[in-house]
Amino acid sequence: MAAEVRSTRVEIRGLVDDDALEREFDAADVALLTQRPDLDEFNVPSRLMTLLARGIPVVAATRPASEVRRLLEDAAAGWLVDPASPEELPVALRRIAADPDDVVRKSAAASAYAAEHFSPEVMTSAFAEVVESVAGGSSRTDGLDR
Repeated sequence: MAAEVRSTRVEIRGLVDDDALEREFDAADVALLTQRPDLDEFNVPSRLMTLLARGIPVVAATRPASEVRRLLEDAAAGWLVDPASPEELPVALRRIAADPDDVVRKSAAASAYAAEHFSPEVMTSAFAEVVESVAGGSSRTDGLDR
């Protein structure tokens, strides 16, 4: 992939340690999240929650029916392009670069959405609801505290 980069403005970093990753997050105005258009989605990349919690809006090249797309639309925290149409990405990036106020708005929306939906309390409660529904609605803990 590095051989395909035709700009000095793009750097393929490879694996980075935790300190370098923190510096990258601190320096980021927006993030890019891509998914192959020919594969069915089976999860939401964990980095999406990290990015939103840090207030980093996301440019997402994802399938129209993807959960990533639904989250970003609900959060109003990003821009969406079709991964099957790669020519859309540079157009979207130019539009984003031309409107820094939109980046600020989407950054605030990302932080707010993450605080409301991804806090430990919210996630724990949602997990407990799933466990209870799978266990037939019983909240019994017989034998768990022994």
